[in-house]
Amino acid sequence: MNILYVWPYWYYSQVALEFLQMIAKRGHRIDVLLGECKYFSTNAVLTDSINIHFVSKWDFISKIIGTPYPIFRNITSLIRRIDPDIIHVNSHLFLSNYQVIRVAKSIGIPSVMTVHGIMAERGLIMNIMQSFYLRTLSKKIFKEVSAIICLTKSDAKVIAKIVGNNNRMKINIIPNGIDIERFKPSLIKDPNLIVWTGRLVPEKGLIYALKAMRKIIEEHNNVKLVLVGEGPLKNTLMRLTNKLGLAKRVVFTGMLDRMKIAKLLSKTSIFIFPSLREGLPLSILEAMSSGAVQASFRRYGLGRCGG
Repeated sequence: MNILYVWPYWYYSQVALEFLQMIAKRGHRIDVLLGECKYFSTNAVLTDSINIHFVSKWDFISKIIGTPYPIFRNITSLIRRIDPDIIHVNSHLFLSNYQVIRVAKSIGIPSVMTVHGIMAERGLIMNIMQSFYLRTLSKKIFKEVSAIICLTKSDAKVIAKIVGNNNRMKINIIPNGIDIERFKPSLIKDPNLIVWTGRLVPEKGLIYALKAMRKIIEEHNNVKLVLVGEGPLKNTLMRLTNKLGLAKRVVFTGMLDRMKIAKLLSKTSIFIFPSLREGLPLSILEAMSSGAVQASFRRYGLGRCGG
């Protein structure tokens, strides 16, 4: 089968490429439509079965929202040339994905949409805009796709209310999976090590984590917080770290290779995830598989993930 995967962007390519390689090993041919890739993995091994197409695009608002938000150009001719058997689109919150779903329906190609969380927590104005989008364009997307994948039951309930009774049969709950052979506990845990991994963006709640860290070290002065990742909020977080007097207690590692992340998680005792909204993040599953206790808000998908 020829599968066309669509992402508006890859923040860090290694996770996506490892997933695609597993699909290709099952005998499928993979094409990818990609708007942007911030950090392309130099360790990636591309095969003849995987083709990545960087799509010509417009992007007017990424500097405002801190996340790539492309509008694809000349997408119909590209999809016709690839001629996939099925199209798999990731996330309902991007206009580029709405474009692809419309093209898929117009030329008779079945499509699947994976919902990676309902919406991001980005403050009052952005939340209102996302809610409007969710009940307008997203509603159209959900009605036009052939199938919908939700990562959690809570997300599936929200989507079911949006799509109505006639389209509920499209919804399938398929949680994220991880490599439990890579992410496993070390024999020796560091009781003073707290770790977080992901994108340094407002909706991840890292400001709350740093303020909490200020209180933690008042009673446990040997604790260290390691933040793994990059993003537009990095400078703000580093300034706050210095302001709170945490420069010696908080480490910003930048991007790390997946094997290095696995090694770090294997040693940590606590994994924090202060996001207010999420779907079913790989980072928490990887931390749990590594034997780390998770500390997160009991909201949306995270509550179910933590049991």
